[in-house]
Amino acid sequence: MAERLFKDESDKLMGAMSEVYKEIGCGFLEPA
Repeated sequence: MAERLFKDESDKLMGAMSEVYKEIGCGFLEPA
């Protein structure tokens, strides 16, 4: 397998995205 570039940065980004997902849920709710 290919070695992953920017492993530390990728891990931090995925962690941040998980935190946002936990806060706001699945996507943004747009008014109808």
